Amino acid sequence: MKLAAFRKRHPERQVAASRLKWGVIEVKGKKSQPTLVLIPGTMGVADIFWNQIVALSGSARIVALTVPPALNILKLADSLKVLFDKLKIEKAHLLGSSLGGFLVQHFAARHPERIEKLYVANTLIDPKDKALRVRLPGDASKISAKEHLARAHAALAGMPAPDAGFRLLKKVLKENCDRLGGAWLKSRVLVVREGPAVPKLKLPDSRIVVLDSADDMVVARPVLEAVRKRYPKAERFHLKTGGHFPYVTRPDAYVKLFKKTLAARKPR
Repeated sequence: MKLAAFRKRHPERQVAASRLKWGVIEVKGKKSQPTLVLIPGTMGVADIFWNQIVALSGSARIVALTVPPALNILKLADSLKVLFDKLKIEKAHLLGSSLGGFLVQHFAARHPERIEKLYVANTLIDPKDKALRVRLPGDASKISAKEHLARAHAALAGMPAPDAGFRLLKKVLKENCDRLGGAWLKSRVLVVREGPAVPKLKLPDSRIVVLDSADDMVVARPVLEAVRKRYPKAERFHLKTGGHFPYVTRPDAYVKLFKKTLAARKPR
């Protein structure tokens, strides 16, 4: 399904949780089926997971989220817990990519009882890690929203597009940046840059999946390795190509992973 058609069929709605408004796209499932929650990164909105939502509809309850503007990752994590309550999500398979990956780790640290399986994708443990390839800009709090948006567009213009998946990605991200605007994008950079390192989780590695790509041009290899070292016995899902947004550039690989892990869910 094309993204434009998906947007018409599945419009995003707003749900308030602890004074923050989350964008929510939801596809209902049966009570016996698992719940899959998807959280994108800095330039993502809920419908960036359209391929996975379409492919997995009927096999799970799927909830994709747009992260609201916030400047504190811990408050954002606690707001997500309230959102789970409002949406009546007891436990979920929870995926976060990039900013979303940083967020879901903090959520799991504070609310581990709400996690069935945690998917940590193309992300980081510590924002102060000097190995971050794309530096979290030190002047982000000082530049205007207009300048921040201009920088985002410049970064997208310089992004390599070796195949159709990456060309589609660049188009989607440009649309998302214009939709979100400079102030919202800036808040997403700051919520990561100013956040604390992820603490040790109480979840066993058997309930964690680490996802990354060899050609990630946003998060440097040592940063990705730090995530893998944090969860040494977690299942690893590694792509040779896919970049920082493999759910767009290599959507079928992501669908295949979820079909495997959702099907392996133990019945209650």
